[in-house]
This record gives sequence, structure tokens and C-alpha cells, in this order.
Amino acid sequence: MNASLRPLVAEPGPADAAGWIRQLVVSGQFARGQRLPPERELATQFQVSRSSVREAIRELVALNILVTRRGAGTFVTDLSAAELFAPLHFALRVDPTSLLHLFELRRVLEPVAAAVAATRLDDEAVADLEALVASVKRRFMSGVEDLEGLVQVDERLHDEIIDTMHNPLISAIIRSLREAAHQSREFTVFIPSVPEQTLDELESIVAALAAHDPLRAEATMLRHLSRLEDTARKAMGVRGG
Repeated sequence: MNASLRPLVAEPGPADAAGWIRQLVVSGQFARGQRLPPERELATQFQVSRSSVREAIRELVALNILVTRRGAGTFVTDLSAAELFAPLHFALRVDPTSLLHLFELRRVLEPVAAAVAATRLDDEAVADLEALVASVKRRFMSGVEDLEGLVQVDERLHDEIIDTMHNPLISAIIRSLREAAHQSREFTVFIPSVPEQTLDELESIVAALAAHDPLRAEATMLRHLSRLEDTARKAMGVRGG
């Protein structure tokens, strides 16, 4: 082990061992997909107990940095952005109070992503979105409140926008935020008058993408997300801040 990774504390424990393993991963000494040395060897290397090494490994498995395979050992994951942001998705889902913070972060990221998509999305993808929106809108106009179709439009639109970013880190962040935000639908979709408004907003975003107008796409996405946040705040009895 490098001198810089040698224990500098009197009684290093699990947190220290986890930190040293992370440093070895970051430095490339433990590469993606590589099998870690046995617990006994790591304990000797870090000058900690084997139980501390086991606890450190459990912590890093929870963060998707390591994976343990029965009978094979512990390995570094492929460290993909999607895997590393999975704990964020979980944290957002188990803490309902974070929902409004989630909306705030979406307002920062997704309008910019929509602006980028307006310059990159091809005509075929736009045509597919327009057809999907038109189909759902026809059902709404005929008196059928097609909530499943509305959710499909919402997910397809955002997937197309995310895919145009060609940035796995941004894509992973936005997807984690959107997946965690599914719990907000009881506030932002499945209440009276909101579905029609949501469909109109999504139609406006698609129109901006079809016009390849980044400023308009950014503005319409921001209005959409701001309205969803306001709806959720009112339903939750939380004042804007």
C-alpha cells in the first residue's frame, strides 16, 4: 500500500478502511471489475481487524462501488454513473421530505436538457412524440381520462430528452431524480384538473422541440416543472420558499 494510504490514526476502524479502499479504487490500483484481495490481506494492509474490513466492504457494496459474489469474492463494480447514483434514488424515495428538494434540482437540470434536445432531437423522434401526444389528447377530448397514456407521454418525452445529452453522468442524475419523483404523482397527476394541464404542458414542450427552439424548450420545461412543484406544495400544505 502507498505510504499516503497507511493508517494515520491510533485505532483505525471500518470508516477508515472504507476510505482507503475508495482511494485505491479512485487511483486505479483497484480497477473496474477487479477482485479485491482476501479480507485477511486487507486487514493486514490497513492494520485493522477483519470485522472492520467486512463492515467497510458492506458500506461500499451499499454505495455500488463494490459487489460481493457468493463463492467468488468481492469485486469493484463497473462504476457506471447509473450504479453510483442508485443510492441517491433510494434516499429520495425513503425520505418524503426530500420531494420538494428534488423538484428544485429538476428545475436546475431539466430545462437545460430540454434546450439541448431542441438542437439535437431528430425529426423522426419528434414525430413519434407528436403522434403519442395527439393519441392521448384525442382520448382526453372524447371524455376518457387516459392517465396511463399521460404517464407514457411524460416518460417517453423525458427519455428522448435525456438520450440527446450523450452524457452518462447527467443522464444518471436526471433518471434517478425522475424515478424518485414517481411518488409525487399523487400530488401532480392523479388529482382533478391536473391531467389536462399536464398534457397541455407536455404538448407545448414537444412543439418547442419540433421547432428546434432551445430557448422556448427551456422555458416551457421550466414552466412545467415549476407548476408541478407548486401543485405538490399545495397538496402537501407546504408554502413556497
